[in-house]
Amino acid sequence: MRDVSESFYIPSLDGMRAVAAILVFVAHAGWSHIVPGGFGVTIFFFLSGYLITTLLRREYERTGSINFKIFIYAVRIEYFHLYILCYF
Repeated sequence: MRDVSESFYIPSLDGMRAVAAILVFVAHAGWSHIVPGGFGVTIFFFLSGYLITTLLRREYERTGSINFKIFIYAVRIEYFHLYILCYF
């Protein structure tokens, strides 16, 4: 099931994710009049959309079709540890 996102990693996006997380954290820490937390959320959603679209495009280029059932399953497996962390 890992073939959907096989060897797909862009290191520079980690820095952009960190900036987005810091913007949201600083805004929630009481500096929302200076740092717009919503901008951090916008960056995060933009990156997520870019990554999901890129993964789907790569699968289509490789196989000629997109199996959404396998893709959703792979995404759920990828983030399962975060669900466990949040609930326990």
